[in-house]
Amino acid sequence: MFNSHVHTNFSKDCAVSCEEICINAMHKSLKGFCVTDHCDLATCITDTSYPVAVNSAKQARKMSEKYKGKLEVCVGVEIGES
Repeated sequence: MFNSHVHTNFSKDCAVSCEEICINAMHKSLKGFCVTDHCDLATCITDTSYPVAVNSAKQARKMSEKYKGKLEVCVGVEIGES
């Protein structure tokens, strides 16, 4: 099973780090997941939301390398309107 919509502590509605999610996903025998932290359209092009999305993607890529061969960690984004 693969979870295609996961938030990390880079989103306001989650307090769990990407690494903690990796550990939990492997414990639950998931094939992988896609990090889709929030990036609101109104602020995505400005300095408000963009750095959060960039840092979320960097962390997801770091975890993808760390757990390579054990767990697939993809980078995505949840684009919304505020």
